[in-house]
Amino acid sequence: MSHIHQAAIFCQVCIGYLPPGSFAELHKMGNSLFRSLSTAAVKERVPLDVLRPRLQSALPARLRLRDWKMAYSSKRDGISLRSLYRAASREAGAKNGSSAESLLFVRDSRGNAFGAFATEPWRVHQRYYGTGESFVFTVHDESSSAASEKTADDAKKQNDGVVAFRWSQRNDYFMFGRADCAAVGGGNGFALWLDEELLRGNSAPSETFDNPCLSGGVKDFQIVYVELWTFAARNA
Repeated sequence: MSHIHQAAIFCQVCIGYLPPGSFAELHKMGNSLFRSLSTAAVKERVPLDVLRPRLQSALPARLRLRDWKMAYSSKRDGISLRSLYRAASREAGAKNGSSAESLLFVRDSRGNAFGAFATEPWRVHQRYYGTGESFVFTVHDESSSAASEKTADDAKKQNDGVVAFRWSQRNDYFMFGRADCAAVGGGNGFALWLDEELLRGNSAPSETFDNPCLSGGVKDFQIVYVELWTFAARNA
């Protein structure tokens, strides 16, 4: 269905012409239309393939020479946190030499790029999990609204536009997974929080990583897409 057709149906809703019983489909259509328009708005943004060398240098040394594999993409696999959890579980059990670590990459509707490096597979659990190698990051490219908000600190590592905020050792709130949300960091606020539909999220300073708001200084954001990347042994 074209964007124009979708917009026309929304207009019908506004003037009362939508047939009864169509609101569930309307909700799905609204999410689809928002994502389509948001993706179009940020289509000039720098893709992850270009950013990968910058992110690679922030990873633990043992992973820098591994092949990246896109385990999950909201554009390819649908907008569902449950699908992301399934992909993480599948990769953790794969026999191709995939590592348990993963990189969560988020692009928001304002063009900001940020995410988290996780040391354990994402899953639903009643408590925080993960290890002190975890970190959150921002990518400061020309399209990012946070491009001028770089922070200098010995605990933070900048690699060609990537700023990684590493474990502060103030608490061990690394990863948190529930059926209705996923989060990284804690203490005063989540460094990164995503809802179950992967449509909305928020970011705040956290004690875990001593990070600022990752999403360009604006706490609440709308998600354009989410990707989960794992690291496979070469020639596996």
